[in-house]
Amino acid sequence: MTLKEMKQLEEWCDLPIDDILYDSNTENWDVVGYEGSLFQSSVNDKEKLIFFIETEEGDKFGLYMKEKVTIGKEMIVINSFMFSFKDVMKKFDSKIGDITFYHSNEKDILMKIGD
Repeated sequence: MTLKEMKQLEEWCDLPIDDILYDSNTENWDVVGYEGSLFQSSVNDKEKLIFFIETEEGDKFGLYMKEKVTIGKEMIVINSFMFSFKDVMKKFDSKIGDITFYHSNEKDILMKIGD
């Protein structure tokens, strides 16, 4: 994430970005299950989170979750938004739809956000 992108996210969230809870480049992503997944334990019962995804092709997008994330429970997303930094910086209302994070095997859901 560039400094310009980070400053834009801080402005949209009205909060400073000051900590990385989980980095898939350095942490184990392969473990599935509530008790064994470092990703799930890193975000569970936390609020005001930014999920930032950068692909090998250079696409950058993500989600800001103001609501508390509770793994295994359905969430109603009201005060959150999706964003993209592909060509220009864009912010999208959370009513666009579900966001689902899948395990690398593409069948196990790690986390689903939306209705």
